[in-house]
Amino acid sequence: KKKDDVAEDAFSLYAAFSKSLNSISVGNIDIINSKFNIYKNGMDTLSVFSTNDNSISIKNFSVNSETDKKNRLFFAEKFEVVMNKFSYHFRNELYTLYGKSLYASYIDSTLIVDSLQLVPNFSKKEFGDMADNQISRAEIIASKVICQKMDVKLFFEYNSLVIHKVDLVGCVMDIYRDNTRPLKHIERPSIQTMVKGLPFFLAVDTIEMKNCEIAFALLSPGENSTGKIAVNKFNAIITGAQNDTTLYTEVDSIKAILNGRILNQGEFNITYSFPLKAAKEFFYCSGNISSMPMTSYNPMIEYVKKMSIKSGQLDNVSFSFIAHENSSFGKMKFQYHNLQVEVMNEEGGEITMKEKVKTYLANRLLVKDSNPGRDGIVRISTIRAVHNPYRGFLFYSMQTILSGIEPAIQNQRNARLLQQKK
Repeated sequence: KKKDDVAEDAFSLYAAFSKSLNSISVGNIDIINSKFNIYKNGMDTLSVFSTNDNSISIKNFSVNSETDKKNRLFFAEKFEVVMNKFSYHFRNELYTLYGKSLYASYIDSTLIVDSLQLVPNFSKKEFGDMADNQISRAEIIASKVICQKMDVKLFFEYNSLVIHKVDLVGCVMDIYRDNTRPLKHIERPSIQTMVKGLPFFLAVDTIEMKNCEIAFALLSPGENSTGKIAVNKFNAIITGAQNDTTLYTEVDSIKAILNGRILNQGEFNITYSFPLKAAKEFFYCSGNISSMPMTSYNPMIEYVKKMSIKSGQLDNVSFSFIAHENSSFGKMKFQYHNLQVEVMNEEGGEITMKEKVKTYLANRLLVKDSNPGRDGIVRISTIRAVHNPYRGFLFYSMQTILSGIEPAIQNQRNARLLQQKK
């Protein structure tokens, strides 16, 4: 996509009326408490976009031949729009986007929204029935969205989104995934492909998310309850998002720096780099997690592995890997001490002698209680994962990172011997 391709298609307000009028000039226009709805067609009763309690203030507005010569939609000393309430219904009918107090200034290149909410239109079960496949249901609230130095003129006139910085403050995300439903075999595009495929020109220098809270719940096949994990005080800085492919160089990348706290305890820092010239899935990732009690992971580990951590302290985790179209590869240091586990009843009942024996064998033969061990040498794990083209890069990343935990804590030699005796 080229920026010039979009500019050539710019709408001309002057051309729309120049056959009958030479120019339009208005001193002041003030519209208060207005509302309007946009529909797909004349038969629809539900609007795609609706807004009420709006105001528009325009001063010294003019359109003439000079506006076209200077590639402008119009001239105005002041052009401000305020939408106190608005909503947008997505085409798939699964979500509605609600907003409050949107302020846009054509002259000052400013866009501010006091509140944005992405709300599912159905309950968790109904949402899955409507989607009819394995999908994440997300409810997202952003207390404030600020677009700094947004070129509103280019947005309206040339269908180009050029912004110096986007601030999202106070986000709350509640994500639920139902893996009991079939996974639709539709290949997920890479981040680079999605950016290049946008139907408009995009150039955003920086996107910053501050003080966000994320809750994730997973329902797996055969389970009646969900496994849960939370990320607190989440912050992100994303840079380099642009899709003028004529400007791409070998070093241009979309970069993301993420940090926060896992379960309000261990701090994490993760860095992503997505080279823009890549045609398929390709990214770099590195990060670390600070000290936290390993028992904090039980809500997810007990759910997935049917095993509970009874004691243990995570000291530090560091990792780095490169992800390609087919697979990922990297290294991990998973340092911890005093690890003890308990094997759970797979049916969810009371612990029997069978589980007690398994617990004894696990702690004596299979689980290494510390890294580094008594020799003081830190064990380094190889991490790798096969790319599932039907899932996104976050799933790909998590599969890669999680692949290094079992080799780090497991006595590989004893595990192989026990496997051979089965």
